[in-house]
Amino acid sequence: MNKYFPHISCAIILIGVVFLGAMALVGFISQQRAKRADARAPAIPVITFPGLEHPTQLAGGIDFYAVTAADSSGRRLWVYLPKKRGRAKVPCVFIAPAGSSCFTGMSLSQGDRAEHVPYVHAGYAVVAYDLDGPFDWESFNGSGASSTLMYAIYSFRAVEGGVVNGKAAIDFALANIPAIDGQRLYSAGHSSAGTVALLLAEKDPRIKACVAYAPLFNITEHTPDSMLSACEIQMPYFRQFTTDISPSTYLAQLTCPVFLFHADDDSIIGRDDVEPYVKKMRRYNPQVTYVTVPTGEHYDSMIDAGVPQAITWLQQLPK
Repeated sequence: MNKYFPHISCAIILIGVVFLGAMALVGFISQQRAKRADARAPAIPVITFPGLEHPTQLAGGIDFYAVTAADSSGRRLWVYLPKKRGRAKVPCVFIAPAGSSCFTGMSLSQGDRAEHVPYVHAGYAVVAYDLDGPFDWESFNGSGASSTLMYAIYSFRAVEGGVVNGKAAIDFALANIPAIDGQRLYSAGHSSAGTVALLLAEKDPRIKACVAYAPLFNITEHTPDSMLSACEIQMPYFRQFTTDISPSTYLAQLTCPVFLFHADDDSIIGRDDVEPYVKKMRRYNPQVTYVTVPTGEHYDSMIDAGVPQAITWLQQLPK
């Protein structure tokens, strides 16, 4: 399955939730209801990480730290610091992993580094963070996986679509990385991670600018109503959940400078998924930059053109 295909992921959710593993789903729901009085209000996890230890040297003199939570969650942060920092503090970019369904979380993978490293070479620190509720779509075959899928959705809902993970990454950076300038914290992300980047900028005023490449603004609108209704059979909160984690719900709160990027030939996120929201954003925020390129598709356009242009844009922000 294409890593960047939320349409297919949504269809898989429908199949997994409605048609497969019915008994497992019922058992899962019963267990969850026994653990919490209000099925519509999952407990927000407390996320903490140990401090930095010894770095690994990456190409170009980058200091890389892999930080794993001390609890059993397995949550990780990847911290990159540029080679030449001097005494001046450096801005920091916070990035979640792309490729999720927008309903579940995602774990960092080696392929994500191609998006991280260019910022570091440009003199920025980068803190990349896992999103609670990852689900292994590649190995999904329906049988026995439905309860795991529901738990992934439930977990992602508990962290408010990744906002809690992003805030924990910011807390960690400010407490453990003295080289970071706390007044120049930026969120960035591609595709589903672009959605998270926008949400984080809307929900956390510590984010001073946001970069989103081909993000999905309105998850509810993007999902066929028949699928939402079917998913609600087993998850009554599902439709509201998609609204709660859609950046379109909170556009009036997105007041920091925003850089949006999209390729005209993107077959995953269409122009109609982005451009109407650019217009709506500009009603509240005059600091919205929207850049398009004619070709490059969903991923290559971001790597080849989007990230370099975003870095130039970030460098022009007031210090």
